[in-house]
Amino acid sequence: MLALANWCRPQRRPRIEFPLTEHPVPKIHLIRHGHVAPGDRGCADPGLDDLGLAQAASLALRLAEQFPRPLPILSSPLLRCRQTAAPLAQLWNSTPTIDARVSEIPSPSAEPAARKAWLTEMLAASWPDPASPDSSNDFSMRLSAWQNAALAAIAECAEDTVIFSHYFAINWLCSAASGSARIDRFRPAHTAMTSCEFDRGVLSLIEQA
Repeated sequence: MLALANWCRPQRRPRIEFPLTEHPVPKIHLIRHGHVAPGDRGCADPGLDDLGLAQAASLALRLAEQFPRPLPILSSPLLRCRQTAAPLAQLWNSTPTIDARVSEIPSPSAEPAARKAWLTEMLAASWPDPASPDSSNDFSMRLSAWQNAALAAIAECAEDTVIFSHYFAINWLCSAASGSARIDRFRPAHTAMTSCEFDRGVLSLIEQA
């Protein structure tokens, strides 16, 4: 496990380089998956419980009413995100694009108890500085690749898009948009929606859940 001190240094805003986009500016709607049963959180790929399924169904109705036309849907490959996206995809008669780049944050260990402990530590930490000497270790390189992949997924959205993702992934994208170094920047509720836009190489927040 990485020492927590390595993650808590003052950070400068991540440098984000994206290709230029043409107007209209794509709006990216980031949605956290629905509720997962507490007993299933030790599972590597838990699904939604009854509450989560009800949240997904309610979300689908809200979004179908909010948006005048169906939007492209991207989803993390993990079951809880795919299940959250399913009711909306059914209403819009569409098939979500499964994109591993918006999946959950990697951890030094995949063992459920060790991963849970590491994630708990990360809630009080900051995003690592790419210029830090510690950034050259294997896990830091994996984490950096995950961060860059999530940003690339956003950059490739050519039109307004709904993305079903995860707590840490959404926090990372919001941190990148705002320049915040905190990992636990905010705490999006299950099926809450955060919106951002990507204009001429700049990612910015529109509305935070």
